[in-house]
Amino acid sequence: MAETGWKLFKKFVQSMQHHIKVDKDLSETPTSQRRPLPKSLSYYAEKYKIRNEAIVFAYATGGYTLKELGDYFKSALFYSEWNY
Repeated sequence: MAETGWKLFKKFVQSMQHHIKVDKDLSETPTSQRRPLPKSLSYYAEKYKIRNEAIVFAYATGGYTLKELGDYFKSALFYSEWNY
């Protein structure tokens, strides 16, 4: 008899829980997974004279939301137009 997806998922989770070290603190993000602070938006505006390039590179840092970028660059773009 075939197992349902849910039962397989529960088995998988239980098997993975055996690999977790109980004495290890899991509340902190490892240093290797932390993102450095992005440069200021003025840096991107000065470095990339074309507004859209500045927006793309600033957004690629992961440090800014689309709203923050739109507010800073006084962009008339709608979020739906930002899909690449």
